[in-house]
This record gives sequence, structure tokens and C-alpha cells, in this order.
Amino acid sequence: MTLYKQSILLLFLAPPTSLLAQSHLQLETGLTLNDNSLPTQQNNLTNSADQTRLGVQLSLAGHWQKLNKDGGLSASLYADQDRALEKKNADLRQLTLQGQTLLALSPHWLSRTQLNANHYTHQQQPANSYQSLSLDQTWGYFADSGSGLDLNLALQQRRYNQNPSGSYEGQRYQLSSVYYFAAPSNRARWAAAITLQQFNASTPFYNSKQQQLSLSYGQWQWYKLQGNLSLQWLKNRYPNTQEQLNDTYQLLTVDAQYPLASQWHLSGSLTTGRYQPSNTTANTLLNAALALRLSF
Repeated sequence: MTLYKQSILLLFLAPPTSLLAQSHLQLETGLTLNDNSLPTQQNNLTNSADQTRLGVQLSLAGHWQKLNKDGGLSASLYADQDRALEKKNADLRQLTLQGQTLLALSPHWLSRTQLNANHYTHQQQPANSYQSLSLDQTWGYFADSGSGLDLNLALQQRRYNQNPSGSYEGQRYQLSSVYYFAAPSNRARWAAAITLQQFNASTPFYNSKQQQLSLSYGQWQWYKLQGNLSLQWLKNRYPNTQEQLNDTYQLLTVDAQYPLASQWHLSGSLTTGRYQPSNTTANTLLNAALALRLSF
């Protein structure tokens, strides 16, 4: 389950009745299959060992927003516990708080400023546990044809301090852009994105640079089934490691949800692809989740 993350373009396309004060609460539980060598925001250096784990996830998400055609405010909270089914594997916990302001600059331009605080705990590998605070600034453009463009700048301060023998902190800088192809309002649409990211750590060994390209098809619907599909190419470089390590990913991600009743949904996600590290052979990756969601 993810936080409520909505593109600026979709706010332009929202009908007037949706731009009111709203609040949502979601409770979700289900099974997860995780391969730790998949790229995550938690890891700077990828662990290529086979660490596939099964878990039971329980998460709570809350969202409040008050919007109109001139802009508005929103706030979100997300808490997650992923308990491993095997004792040899670790429990994972995450708590995220998010607030944002939106401002309509013109009939075609919108600005969004977002502040995020995150606490992630990996019980078995404290070196991967961290706290972070980030500031994101996005400018969105919406054309009369139905196409759009998001430009984003982000700065994150991250601290890895739960491993006394290897504590460090650093700054993550990100520049990204998303182009939304023209489509009718509230219909499925294609989008292409590029992201450049750099992490500067107090311990130079953990410095990294990342480039990412993606193509996605969002908001598709087949009968009652709704979902998103994306293709990603991602490359990490670690310039201060002894062998100047790097790794490359090609990933396919599909997520979908199916309504069971007015407040109940069955949701699922699947990520599969290929992981190619610079110092070992390529691996096939698989991450999946299946959950039952209750919305208030």
C-alpha cells in the first residue's frame, strides 16, 4: 500500500465536486513476497544475496485535503508493519508523515510544495534503518489538449544511526520530469518519466548516483478491475567503492484493485524483472503482495 500520491495533472482534471474538504482512512492486511535485491529507497548499496522473504503486512493510511480551483492543503499519515513468516527473516516497520500545499499559478500552471518525514526500521539489518526529512517542489503544466508535464526538485536529509558501528548521514538530491500524453479526463493515460538522483554521504563509501527512465499506463480499467502498469530502467553507480560498483535493473510493475463491496477492495501488486550487478551474474527478481483493504 502506498501513500496518497497524486500528480498535479490529475488535480486539473478533477471535477469540481471532488475539490472539497475530504478525509479518508484505509486499513489493509495481506501477504507480501519481498526480494531484498530489488531497488528501494531504504538501500544505497544493493545486497545481491538471495534474501527472499514471506511476510504478513498490516498498514494504516489516513488522508485529509481541502482543495479548490485556487489550490489548498493536504496531509497524510502512513504506518506499516510487515512481520516475517520465518524467524530467520526480519520484521519491517515504516512510519511516514506528509503535508503539502498547492497553488494555482494560472489556468495552466500549478505549484505543489511537499514536506515528508519518514522512519524506517529493518529489524535484522540495522544498517538499512534510517530516518529522513525531505522537501519537494513540483511545478505542473496542463495543456488544453489534455497532455501535461510535471517538473520536480527534491532535497532529502537522511540519517542511518541505528547501527553504532556504521552510523552516517547524507543528502539526497533529485531532479525529475514526467510527461503525460493527451487523454480524455478520468481515462487511462500514458506517461514517460526521467529521474536523476545523487546521494552524498558523510561516509564517502555510501555515495551513489542514479538514473531512471520509465513508461507507465495509469488509471486503466477492465470491467471492475482498476490498475496501473509501468516499465522501468534503473542504473545505480557507487563511485567510491573499491571496484566502483554499479548495477542495472529492468522492471515491470503491475498493481490493481477490485471492489468487493462499497468499502472493501482486494488489491495486489507484482514486480518482476532483471537485476544485473557489475561483479556477479544477472538475477531474476520477483516481488508481490496481495491484500484486503477497508476504506472509511
